[in-house]
Amino acid sequence: MGITYQGKIPTQNHNVSQQSLITKSFQIIFSLFAFIIFFSLAIYFSLGIFISYAPINFGRTLGETLLKTFEADTLKTKYPQQEQIEAIFNKLKEASPELESLDLRIINNPDFKNAFALPGGIIIIGTGLIKELRSEQEIAMILGHEIGHQVNRDALRRLSKGVIFMLFYSSLAISGGEVPVASSLNNLLDLSFSRKQELNADEYGLGLLQQAYKSPSGAVEAFESILKIEQDSKVNNYLDLSFLKTHPDTNYRIKKLKEMVKE
Repeated sequence: MGITYQGKIPTQNHNVSQQSLITKSFQIIFSLFAFIIFFSLAIYFSLGIFISYAPINFGRTLGETLLKTFEADTLKTKYPQQEQIEAIFNKLKEASPELESLDLRIINNPDFKNAFALPGGIIIIGTGLIKELRSEQEIAMILGHEIGHQVNRDALRRLSKGVIFMLFYSSLAISGGEVPVASSLNNLLDLSFSRKQELNADEYGLGLLQQAYKSPSGAVEAFESILKIEQDSKVNNYLDLSFLKTHPDTNYRIKKLKEMVKE
């Protein structure tokens, strides 16, 4: 007597189709991407709150590290008018006890026509820019502008923004490939401030200038000197003008400064 085998039909399909694998892969990738966005935003806003209450010289070690991106001899070589520039800077610092911890570094390089704020209360100005400014008040306005960035913690905010983007893109490089954003600290210097941050720093610098010199003279003129640098660079086909990387349209700022002076 033969035995007939009757196979049992499975109640569930254990064969995973290729389409199902692709769907699950997309779900995992999407979930990971959403988590990275949420995590990055959480860090960004948390840092923003912390930075608002951080002391003005917070991050000095990091600022010193960024400072090393410049050639050592440009910092060690004393500029002939260095004491005069430092005296202007110290005069501006007398406006508030909060400014006492600020530190000025002069880059003795005739091609360095820029000034900017680093984390930790460090302010940099190049001798190339100093030579283009026509008066003590113009120098004071530029330094006052950078002091404004420090008071508003803009340097720290710029840095935190850069770090968050670096972490975000690094997290996306799951495959171990090359990160699409430069990961060196040096590239964080190229991040620009927002127009609002620049105008706020201009307004603060104008206030410092008026307090120290009892006059707004030199404020508008300082940016007219910068505008001349920009125009000369175009005539000479010199495109590597670092000031344009870190500051917005100068004509617009001159217009707003004139309005501030009239108020």
